[in-house]
Parts: sequence; C-alpha cells; structure tokens
Amino acid sequence: MVGSLIRVHLIDGRVIIGKLVSVDPDYLNMIVEELTGSENETALTLIPGTSIGYARFIKPKLVKEPSIEEKILSLLEREPNLTVREIAKILNLEPNRVRSALRRLKRKGLIKSGDETSKRTGRTKP
Repeated sequence: MVGSLIRVHLIDGRVIIGKLVSVDPDYLNMIVEELTGSENETALTLIPGTSIGYARFIKPKLVKEPSIEEKILSLLEREPNLTVREIAKILNLEPNRVRSALRRLKRKGLIKSGDETSKRTGRTKP
C-alpha cells in the first residue's frame, strides 16, 4: 500500500492526509508525505504508531479504459493506412471485433466509408 493516498486519524483528533511513504511493521510507525497547497513544498511527517487512532486508504478515481473504438481512432490518426489485421495485432484483438468497431465508427461518421482500412480488407463499397 506504500504510495497510496491515506487519511490518518490521530487519537488527539487531528487528521493527516497524504501519500504513504513508509510503514514500520513492528510498531506501525508511518511516514506520510502530506498534501499541501504548494507543489514546491513537501512535508514528510513521521506518525508514531501509538498516536494513530485509525487510518483509511483513499481510493484514487479509476481511470477509464479507452474503448476499442477510441483505440482504433487513435491508431488511425497516427497511421491511416493500417489494415484490419494490423490493427487487430496491435490491439491484441480478433479481426472480427476490429471490423465491428470500424462499422460502428463509420455509422457514427467518425471515419469515411471509403477509408483505406476497408479497401485493404477485401471489402467492397456498397
């Protein structure tokens, strides 16, 4: 849990919020890098285990994993001439899933129906 955000409630009522730097497993002493308003100032605080009432780990907000469509768009922005097989290999997906995602992107108007990707997969235009 070192490196996690933590809220430590002391027995005297104070609360310290910061990043857990280290924990002494024998006495439960903690070193916490306190959150301050200034980025230039870092406050390391040694909290004796005997003064800790309780501690809670603060869950960071989960980072949303980009969708398949977002990943494909990102790839096509950088390299518009990738084939379905190449995209599938890069993203470690089945080619059918890539084709389905490309169809959804075309329906949404985010890529052209005459894109190089669809031409190079052997598909014909309607």
